[in-house]
Amino acid sequence: SATDSLVNQAFESPMMFDRQPTFQDHEAVRMPNRLMHPESPRRIWWDLLGFLVLVSDLVWLPMQVFSPPPNRVQSIFTAVYWTIDIMATANTAQFTQDGTVIMSRRQLMFQYLKTWLLVDIPLVV
Repeated sequence: SATDSLVNQAFESPMMFDRQPTFQDHEAVRMPNRLMHPESPRRIWWDLLGFLVLVSDLVWLPMQVFSPPPNRVQSIFTAVYWTIDIMATANTAQFTQDGTVIMSRRQLMFQYLKTWLLVDIPLVV
């Protein structure tokens, strides 16, 4: 499509010097249909928050053996984060092996179904 061609041209320009795209490069590419660029600052902050939620889960879940008092705020926040993360991941473009950006929702959803969705669903349920 025209958008894919534009993205490929932006990342293959001589100014890139055969390097991988960086988070500054996402500003030169307009993402269609509200997709997030995988290296956009918004996505990076979301992933950092996800790291903190994951660490919290890794510490808190084993402690359930000792029957601590329930922390409803943490439980609700974690469930909401992982639910929103499914939608955020499904709406984030991806890099291919050769550095091009996949922006086709169909391809993104198929890739997500084959990989992380099977891990993400049990986290939410």
